[in-house]
Amino acid sequence: MDNIFQAQRIAIADLCNPMEQVVRHKKFIDCEILGPANILIINQGTGKLVANSFSKFDAVIIANDAVPSSAIAFLDCDFERCTFYNVVLLFQESASENANNLINGMHWITPVPASFKRTPTVLPNDASSSVAKKWKLPWSR
Repeated sequence: MDNIFQAQRIAIADLCNPMEQVVRHKKFIDCEILGPANILIINQGTGKLVANSFSKFDAVIIANDAVPSSAIAFLDCDFERCTFYNVVLLFQESASENANNLINGMHWITPVPASFKRTPTVLPNDASSSVAKKWKLPWSR
């Protein structure tokens, strides 16, 4: 498998062996990274995130010693100017504040420390809205 991917549309599930579920030491430049997938980005010194964007994504804080069985880990991978679509980003507690500062508009769906700067997610509170009808949001019943 290639070590450098440039200007490609890549399904996350195609990047790794389904039994191990770890992608190691790859570089992605100007790529579209497609879910659905739960991903855990682990940097042990050489990986980096530079000028990426995220669309239709959620973020979850997990315990430092958690080993998620349904996630694909990216170990020391570089992502430069990539766009991630339809992913759940898992961050260990120890890395969550740094991740919050690196990724604009982080959409946390788990409780976060009060020290995190958050941009509130604006959802419709009008029961007649198309989003409320489509997703049957609790306040639309």
